[in-house]
Formats: sequence, structure tokens, C-alpha cells
Amino acid sequence: MDDLGFFKFIWRFNALALAGILVLVAGVFTWQVVLKDVLRDRSAREVVNIDPEDTTLVETRVIRVNGPVAGQGLFRVSLVAEQGYDSGYASKDTYDSVLNTGFYDPSTGVTRWVFSGNEQLITNVEGLYGETPGEQRVKDRPVRGYLLTFVDQDSSGDRRLSHSDRKSVMALGPDGQGGTVILSDLTAAPQIWGLEGGAVVLFYEKDGARFSAQYDPDTGTLGRVSEILYP
Repeated sequence: MDDLGFFKFIWRFNALALAGILVLVAGVFTWQVVLKDVLRDRSAREVVNIDPEDTTLVETRVIRVNGPVAGQGLFRVSLVAEQGYDSGYASKDTYDSVLNTGFYDPSTGVTRWVFSGNEQLITNVEGLYGETPGEQRVKDRPVRGYLLTFVDQDSSGDRRLSHSDRKSVMALGPDGQGGTVILSDLTAAPQIWGLEGGAVVLFYEKDGARFSAQYDPDTGTLGRVSEILYP
């Protein structure tokens, strides 16, 4: 073999070796992408699959006791769903999805549910409390009412109810009655703060702006609403 033939052989060998390395790298990268998708976390909290065409959906529902309602002789309970369904290369599980909440009277065995159906996702139930009477414990403060944040529309279009959808806020009396929607179409969950004198302030986002609104638990009415402006 002359020098020219030898160098051609070396060049071809190097080209084949380089091509093999590139194929190997591409294969490893592809496998990592696929493996990452297969093995990624497929459990989600507070998500409800509402796809009517999903034949793989399996759902389990349980009733959870949240605790006593001070001063009412009632217990607040929740209907909680766990779901499993196919998603991509593997199955997906959801848990802690509250579909409804109610007030159970142990003396009668009757539960008064807030919603007549179970087609929503409740993301938060905020108790509004009065002053601590005497030497009683803080947790025994009388309940003045509740503010319930929920999702009942698939505004994101992904056939799921989740925190990414628009939210509404419902005001309830201390016994769970008088449910009235006081805010709707919120893009983020509201922040709820108490003021001296018993008033409550809600901070929320809607249509790209930030607002505050005062709420009176005793009358169940929403007061002054103000937009928080940029400087």
C-alpha cells in the first residue's frame, strides 16, 4: 500500500468512527428524552380529569372529616376524589381533589352539602373566626363564616379542572348555608387577610390587574373594591 492509499484508509476509518460516535450520541440523547418522559412524576395534586372521551379513567371517592365547627355542633366534611388514567407513555394519578364540602350534623345524621353536584374542584376553604372568648383556645374561636375558592370551568381547555383555571369565591355562613358567589373569573387564588374590627380583605388578580375588596362576614356582603395601581 502506497502512502496515498494509506492516508485514504485512515481518512475513511476516521469518518466511519466519527459517524458511529454521532449515531451513538444521538441514540443516547433520544433514549434519555424518552426515558425522562416515561419516568417523570405522574402524580398530581388537586387535578380533576373531566374528559368525557377518556375511557381509561378510574376514580375513587372518599369522605374526609375536616373537623368540628366551633359553636355550631357540626362537623365539616369533604368529598375527595383520586383518579388514575393513561397519559402519554404511562398512567397518571391525581389525589386530594376536593369535589364538594358539607356540614354534618351528628345529632341527625344529615349532611348539608354546599354544591348540589360534584362537577367542581374546591381549592381552598378559609374559615373566618371571631375573637377568642375568655381563656378558650384559639382553635375554639367561634366561626363567623367561610370563604370557599373553587373551579367549575375548564378555562384552559385541557379537559382538566386545576389551579391553572379561572376561580370563583363563594361566601358561606358559619353553618355552611347562604352560599353566594362574591367573586368570579379570578386568574389566581385570592389572598385573605383579617382586619381589626372583624372585617376581611381579599387580594385577587383578574384580567391582568390586582384588586382588593373588603368583605363583611356578618352580613355576607362584599364592600368597596379597589384596583392596586402600579407606581
